[in-house]
Amino acid sequence: MNRSAPAKGRYEDLKAFRSGYLTAAYEAAKLTIPSLFPESTDAAKQDRYRKSLTTPWQGLGARGVNNVASKLLLTLFPPSTPILKYQIDPSITKSVADEDEAAQLVSEIEKKLAKREIELSEMIESDGIRPQIHEVVRQLIISGNCLLQMPEDGGMRVFRLDRYVVKRDAMGRVIDIIVKETMTRDALPDGVREFLAEKKPMGMETPKEDEDIDLYTHINMMEGGQKYDVYQEIEGEEILETRGTYPADAPEFIPLRLYHVDGEDYGRGLVEENIGDLQSYDALQRAMITAAANAADVKWMVNPDGDTNIRQLKKAESGEYIAGRPEDVRPVTLDKFADMRTAKEVMDGIGHSLSFVFMLNSSVRRSGERVTAEEIREVARELEDTFGGIYTVLSQDLQLMVVKRYERRAEKQGKLSALPEGIVKPIIVTGLESIGRSHDLEKLRQLRDEFLAFSQIDPETGKYIHTDEFLKRVATSLGTKQDGLLRDREDVEQEMAAQQQQAGMMALAQKAAAPAINQYGSMMQAQMGQGEPEEG
Repeated sequence: MNRSAPAKGRYEDLKAFRSGYLTAAYEAAKLTIPSLFPESTDAAKQDRYRKSLTTPWQGLGARGVNNVASKLLLTLFPPSTPILKYQIDPSITKSVADEDEAAQLVSEIEKKLAKREIELSEMIESDGIRPQIHEVVRQLIISGNCLLQMPEDGGMRVFRLDRYVVKRDAMGRVIDIIVKETMTRDALPDGVREFLAEKKPMGMETPKEDEDIDLYTHINMMEGGQKYDVYQEIEGEEILETRGTYPADAPEFIPLRLYHVDGEDYGRGLVEENIGDLQSYDALQRAMITAAANAADVKWMVNPDGDTNIRQLKKAESGEYIAGRPEDVRPVTLDKFADMRTAKEVMDGIGHSLSFVFMLNSSVRRSGERVTAEEIREVARELEDTFGGIYTVLSQDLQLMVVKRYERRAEKQGKLSALPEGIVKPIIVTGLESIGRSHDLEKLRQLRDEFLAFSQIDPETGKYIHTDEFLKRVATSLGTKQDGLLRDREDVEQEMAAQQQQAGMMALAQKAAAPAINQYGSMMQAQMGQGEPEEG
């Protein structure tokens, strides 16, 4: 028998703490991209019709949001580049006494893990999540908050702040998440429609096809903080078939914040931190446009007591002579040039400041499928310098959670085997060159340069490096598939031994054949000598 579920009441209790953040999000969207966060009387309703939205007087806000979002997307999920690397616990080699054997063991493990990294990255890339991630980033820039859902059966959903509430503890861990969706009956999930048809809640009439229904999804941290419990509810009745759990380190629902403020359940957005400049710029742009429109409106002032015949002047052709006084007819002009110039200078200063905030003056502008790794790292450095750690926050809260969720999916589907717990863990490697493969590759290149420098002094230096191991580590650092590309040392040694054996056999054959050839040559010379005619 279904028991009463608290999701609806809990949602109403927590909604009051969200109102201030919603107001800030509405104001931020009005000055940038209003369609990303339209003000609504029913925030949870999924409107299917286009709304009439207020248009800002300037486009700098929209360009800035899209520019930052594009750079973040390029850095967080670069095309055709693995975004993760598996880190091996150093204790795995403690039982191996020989250093060369330990290094060989680590190299073999890294080779297998590199293959897994590429496979997992290809799964993420082939799932086509870039549009959803781009929407997430834009929501974070404007409102500072967004909820990401990654169901077990695949796909990704994005919820705006006006469709969910969240509660966190003093450490910032999520305690409660309640999502409210207002949908018609035909848009409900299959299991929910069956619940309405078979186990209709007490006192609830069968809804019509076009009637709105409130569906609540409640996510609650379980005791110990290792798992989350999730269920859905309609009209205060829990749908038992929807109850389940998921681990806290690979969550299905990921509540994101751009800027964290200690003690607050929600985050702050980039636009909110610069709302003053955007409001001033928008107001000045409006005043300048209005003044320019008034200045372009041409009107003539006529002296009623003047001697000039206005009708004759109006009908006269170009170049004709008219009797009258020039001072009788004058254009109406705005003597506001100095004021408009002052306003323009102030507006340009604010625009320059906003362009710096939104990285519109960035030196790295190119985007696309052929962006180099160095350009991606340069964008990441600019993001860090401009926003003070924004990439670092998103790499842990967004990238790492998406990777862990995909890893969990792949293991449950049998596409990847489970890794030993506590021995290997994924870390994010895109963006900053201080972490990940780019740093390892740079170290290998420096080591190569040092070997080349020493080899000019001592030609025997090359004997102190294992070439095959060096190439494997370079390939691992580049994230390149090694199967079918790099050969094992044993194969190369066997081939070299076979070549040496063949060369030795050829040398022996030539050595054995040399006396016979010499003897044959002597016999030929003797025969030729006997056959020559004697001289008379």
